[in-house]
Amino acid sequence: MLLTRETLLERLRYHLEASSSADIAVAWACDCDALSSLIQFANRGASLRAIIWIWGNATHPNALRGLLGSGELRIAAQGLFHPKFYLFHQQNHRIGWIGSANLTYPGFQKNEELVFEFTDQDGRALEWFNNVWESLSADCRTILADYERNWRPPPHRPGQSHPLKMIGAARDSTCTNWARISRTGPLL
Repeated sequence: MLLTRETLLERLRYHLEASSSADIAVAWACDCDALSSLIQFANRGASLRAIIWIWGNATHPNALRGLLGSGELRIAAQGLFHPKFYLFHQQNHRIGWIGSANLTYPGFQKNEELVFEFTDQDGRALEWFNNVWESLSADCRTILADYERNWRPPPHRPGQSHPLKMIGAARDSTCTNWARISRTGPLL
């Protein structure tokens, strides 16, 4: 099943209602309705394990604190960690999601995202998560404290346009500029 922005948050809540535990591994996490739903899920006694990356200040420290206070948290602080993985443990099976949606407001409610939902029949999704989980430090308090101390909101880029709009603006400026830009290679 393919999930899009229109169905993602509703489907998350549906699976959380039917699950006894959930595992997530994402590049970024911020305060959003999806995070609130996961924290409520854990606060009612369900098990929640989360692996979150902290590169580039895109993950908000409050999201990390919320996950740590409600479930178990491991922080991916080294290398490039970019999965968007969700696994819902239900009575007799596991439902997995792999796609493009981070645990953020844009990831669940604003961006054009695509997530594939599948049944983890062979256990490979759970095995992948467990392997990553075991490779990370169980005590993330020092990493989190350092991250909070150094964290700054990502810079806002007012007026930043989609790359295709920038190409159109460059092309429309002058024929001379467009010819110069097009000779230097692609803009994307």
